[in-house]
Amino acid sequence: MPLIELPLNKGTGVDGPTSRYIDLYNFNFVYIPKDTDGKAYYLRNFPGVTNLYPAGGKSFAAEYNRELGHEYRIIGRALYQDGKKIADLTKPALANTAHTAKNQAFVDNGTLKFWDGKSVSPIKNWAEGENFVVYPDYKYIVDFDGAGSLAITPYSKDTPFIFNATVDTAFDQDFDLLNGEIGTHKYKLSYIKDEDKFVEIVMNGSTEERREDKGASSDFLSFFLNATYSSNGQDIPIPITRVGGAGSYFKGKIESFVFSDTIRNVTFSTIVEVKRDSSSIPLPPTTRTIKSEQNDNIIAKLDSSLTWVAYKDQLEPDKSEPTNYDLSGVLDVDRHRSRFVFVNKRFFLCTAISQGSENEELIDVEHRPDYLAAESEAQTDPDGILAVRSYNDDALTIFGRNTTEFFELTGSPQQIYAPIRAYKVACGIVATAAVCRFMGEFAAIGSSAGMSPQIMMIKPGQYKAFSTATIDFILNSYTESELRNAHLEAFNKEQHQFLVVHLPNHTFIFDGSTGQWSQLSTGYGRNMGSYQGSHIVYNPEIGHTIAHNGIGKLDDYVSSQNGKIQEHIAYTPLIRLVDEYGATTVKSISFDSIRGHNATEQVCFLSSTRDGYAYQEQEFRIDFNHPLEYFKKTVQGPFGVVQQSIGFKLNIVTGDNLTLSKFLVKA
Repeated sequence: MPLIELPLNKGTGVDGPTSRYIDLYNFNFVYIPKDTDGKAYYLRNFPGVTNLYPAGGKSFAAEYNRELGHEYRIIGRALYQDGKKIADLTKPALANTAHTAKNQAFVDNGTLKFWDGKSVSPIKNWAEGENFVVYPDYKYIVDFDGAGSLAITPYSKDTPFIFNATVDTAFDQDFDLLNGEIGTHKYKLSYIKDEDKFVEIVMNGSTEERREDKGASSDFLSFFLNATYSSNGQDIPIPITRVGGAGSYFKGKIESFVFSDTIRNVTFSTIVEVKRDSSSIPLPPTTRTIKSEQNDNIIAKLDSSLTWVAYKDQLEPDKSEPTNYDLSGVLDVDRHRSRFVFVNKRFFLCTAISQGSENEELIDVEHRPDYLAAESEAQTDPDGILAVRSYNDDALTIFGRNTTEFFELTGSPQQIYAPIRAYKVACGIVATAAVCRFMGEFAAIGSSAGMSPQIMMIKPGQYKAFSTATIDFILNSYTESELRNAHLEAFNKEQHQFLVVHLPNHTFIFDGSTGQWSQLSTGYGRNMGSYQGSHIVYNPEIGHTIAHNGIGKLDDYVSSQNGKIQEHIAYTPLIRLVDEYGATTVKSISFDSIRGHNATEQVCFLSSTRDGYAYQEQEFRIDFNHPLEYFKKTVQGPFGVVQQSIGFKLNIVTGDNLTLSKFLVKA
C-alpha cells in the first residue's frame, strides 16, 4: 500500500455515551497554509505568553485607547493603565469598555463609570441648573440722595395735566417733587411732612399762591396738576424742568413717572436693565441720561450726586430642571460616534454631547445622560437587552436574547435614535460578553427564539451559524445559566483573523482566514485545563498583550505560558485500512517539523485509536527535535495489527516553538 498522508488540522473521534462521531480539535496549534517543501500547510504552536506586569484576579475588560496612547485593563477589582494599578473598583462586570479622548468608560457594580485621567467617576443625572442657567438682566435704579435731582426736557401745558409716579420710599421729610419756572414765575409740587400732603405752589417774586392740596401715598402718586399762571385773563404754562427737587430735594427711589395730557404722554423709567451672563453681579450703568419711552429727544439728566443702585426686586435665574433617568443595572457600554451608549435590561441610553452655553460651571458632559432624550427602548425582544455595539459607526446595535436590532441617529434632539426595521435580525445572544466585532460583522453565541445556542455571524438583516456540529454539541452540554460568563474576543495577527470563544471548560479559537477550528489550553497532563488567557489587545508599543495570571504579551519566540511548559495535541482523522474481513499492519509513520532551532529537546508521545473513542496510552516516545540537528528524520513503527481503521494523536509538552506537518502512514 502506498504512503497515505493524514491531515493534522483535526481528528475524528467517537463520543461513546451518545454514539456519535465528533471532531477532535487540536490544542494550542494554529493551522498555517503554506505551499513549501511538498506541503500545503503546517501546524505551528499558538504564541506563548511572557509576563510583563503583575496583576491578580479575573480579567473583565481591556482596550487600547489610541486617543490617549494608553492600554486600560480591568483585572480583579482594579483598573490598570499600561500595567500599573490606578484605581480600585467595586464589582467589575464582564462587559465591553470604550473610550473617547477624555474618558475610558466601563461597567462597575451595575454602574457606568469613567476614568478621566485623574479619578473614577460614575455617570450621574443632571442636577438642577447643571445643564444651563439663564440669568435675567440685572436691574439698577437711580438713587435720589437728597442732594440732587433729574433735569428733564421742559414739559409745559397751558391746561391741567396728570402726573403719575411710582415711588419706593416712605416720606419722612419735606421735599419738592416737581419744579419749573418761566421768567419771575416759579412752580413746585411739594410734600409737607407735618400735613402729610402734597401741595401745588406758584410763586411770582414774593407772592405765593397755594393751590389744591393733594393726598399723599408712599408707593403710587397720581395728581391732577395745573402748572400755569394767569396773565391778562390767559393761562400761561410754567415748564416743568426738575423731578426730585430744586433746593429741597427728594430722598429715596422713584421708579417711574409720567406726564399725561390730552395730546401726549411723556414716560420715564429710572430703572435700567444691565445684561447678566453669570452669577456675578454686573457693574452699574455709566449713563447719566434717561430717555423717555416715547421720544429719544426728550430726556432726563442725572445730577452729579445721583448714583445707580441695585433695584430691590431682581428676577431669579432660570435653572434647568434635574433629570431622573434610571442609570442603575448597567450591563454594557460602547461608543457610537461622539457619545457613549450603555444598556440596562430595559433601555439603552446615551450620554450628552453638549452643555447649555449659559452655564458658567463647566462639567464633563460625557458623565451625564443626554438632557432631553437619553433613553430609548428596544422594540421586539421581551426578554430584555444584553449588550450594545456600534456597527461600522453607521448604526447602533442592540442585542437581546432572541432579537438583534439596529438603530440610526435621527438628527432630532427630541428622539436621538430610531430603529432601522429592515435591519432587524431574529437572533440574539446568550450573554453580555458573548458577542464581539469580527471581520466586519458580529460573532456571537446565540440563537433565535426557542432554538439552542450556536456560534454565528450577525449583520444587518442576516445571521448565519458557522460553528460545527461538534462545537454545537459542546455548547449544548452547558446550561444557559452556565453560559452567562461566556466571552468572545477577536484579534488579527499575521493575516490571521482569530476569534477566541471562552466557555466555562473549553476555549476554542477560530481562524476566519482559513476556516479552521482548534482549542487553546493551559497546563499539561492531568493539570491541563481551559486557556487562562483572555482579552488580547494590540498595543502598538508592545504588540499583542493579554491578561494571563498578570499582564503579559503574546510571544512568538516561545510556546510556554509565563515560563511554564505547555501540552500541544494534534489529531489525525480515522483512516480505514481494511474494508473486508482480515487485517493489516501499519509498518511506519513519519511527520515533518522545522528542526534544530529549539533550545531544548522535543519529544512526541504518539498514541493510536482503532475506534475513535479509546487511545492507547502513549504507545511511542519519539525524540523528533534536538537543538542544532536540522536534518533529523522522524520515522516510527510498526504499529501492529489493524482490523479496520486507525487514527493517531500526537502529544508534545514543550516551552519552545513547535511545528508539525506532513503526517504519513505506510501500511
